[in-house]
Amino acid sequence: MTPAARIGLFMLLGLIILGIFIIKIEDIPVGERGERLTVSARFTSVAGLDRKAAVRIAGVRVGKVEAVNLDGSEAVLTLSLDPLVRLHQGASAQVTSLGMLGDKYIEILPGDPGLPLLPNGSELGGGTVPSFDDVMKVATQIGEDVKEVTAALRGSIGGTPVSYTHLTL
Repeated sequence: MTPAARIGLFMLLGLIILGIFIIKIEDIPVGERGERLTVSARFTSVAGLDRKAAVRIAGVRVGKVEAVNLDGSEAVLTLSLDPLVRLHQGASAQVTSLGMLGDKYIEILPGDPGLPLLPNGSELGGGTVPSFDDVMKVATQIGEDVKEVTAALRGSIGGTPVSYTHLTL
């Protein structure tokens, strides 16, 4: 093989690897069959959640967040799900995170299998689980309450000392 052919082969291989990286980073669907299920979910807050965030059911990735929009004072997410996902009436979504400081994602509770399936384009109710910041706020409030209780106890116990030397038996 001539040096020019080796350089050409090396460049071709580099372009193929670059193309694979672009497809992975941009999350471009390749070879997917069937139309994806699209639903929306409404939340009071989606702080820390971005477009392309994972959508999971029982911890298994089944889709992604296509869009994040504002409707009044609420966030409306458009979720793109695998065609095999079956959501039933009563299905809901919640914003949660992987671990204490992990990435945020949407967890879908698919509803009761005995109820009818939701049609494409349905809207799910949304909720948020307590975040690390919420837990820290409550812990701070508990610490302040404990300080108040110990100060009150100190005041009631640490009053004027009683002398027992003048007592007679």
